[in-house]
Amino acid sequence: MLTAGLVAGICGVIIAPQLVMAFGLPPGSAFWRTLQLLVYESALWGAGLAVGLLFLRLGWLRDRWDALVPLCAPLIIEGLLSLLWRQVPLAYISLPAFFTRIFIGAVAVGMFFFLTRPRKD
Repeated sequence: MLTAGLVAGICGVIIAPQLVMAFGLPPGSAFWRTLQLLVYESALWGAGLAVGLLFLRLGWLRDRWDALVPLCAPLIIEGLLSLLWRQVPLAYISLPAFFTRIFIGAVAVGMFFFLTRPRKD
């Protein structure tokens, strides 16, 4: 479970900024900053979701509740790295950024529980 969390955290912290830069969104207006924030948060939560589902599918995690650790690990590691570098995490700069993180997190957790629900065959 800890290994899955570390893998998800490292993937999320590396992939999220690279994905924002790969889109090449121009800085400036509030619209572009919001779009950058959406891409960044989606990449963080997406990395955790992908690693959690992969480890669960491979049988390296006991049940779906254990897979919640890698789902949330990128956010925890991003916060710890920001504190280590004496910076404020991106999602806590403004209220809309905080609500964006909560919204995308709720979508990711909802997708996780939908994809791992018990199936009636």
